[in-house]
Amino acid sequence: MSTGQAETFQARLQRLEGEHEIRDQDVAERRRAKHARRFPEVVYNLVYVLSFPGALLMGLLGVLMAQYMRFQFTGVPSLNAEKDFDPAILGAYVICGASIWALMYLVRLDGKEQKSAATIGLFAGALGFHNLVFVMPGLFSLVFSPEWVDWITTIAEPYSVYFGGEYYAFGEAPSEA
Repeated sequence: MSTGQAETFQARLQRLEGEHEIRDQDVAERRRAKHARRFPEVVYNLVYVLSFPGALLMGLLGVLMAQYMRFQFTGVPSLNAEKDFDPAILGAYVICGASIWALMYLVRLDGKEQKSAATIGLFAGALGFHNLVFVMPGLFSLVFSPEWVDWITTIAEPYSVYFGGEYYAFGEAPSEA
């Protein structure tokens, strides 16, 4: 390499080095602006704490949606129907679980902790959803149908857990006086 070329090359390297420094400064300024807090830290902490009950409710909403889809797919089962595996409810739970996960990403509840809370909500709802029907039969009659509410209250026991096709009571229903 001749000395003229070497000097030109060195000048070009210095010019490019200067451009890199300017770009790095711009990137650093953009990062600082992006991560600047718009609200006091206590608001962010409160939102984080409230995200857990929100995720739990999302899981319960998934169970409600799955039961509603099952009702729309199959209607009200007969009381004499066997308690075998129901593929309609499995499909409904899969669809609703996926939609709840997608909804959680949209509202930014995508942390591991929130996913765990939503999973707990799904399982708690699947095990005890029928108890809500005993608590609010009028609301469920409007959402589903009076026949569906009658079916649930006939096959299930209040204050029980549904697991493996059977209802296990864990408390006594209050006596009506």
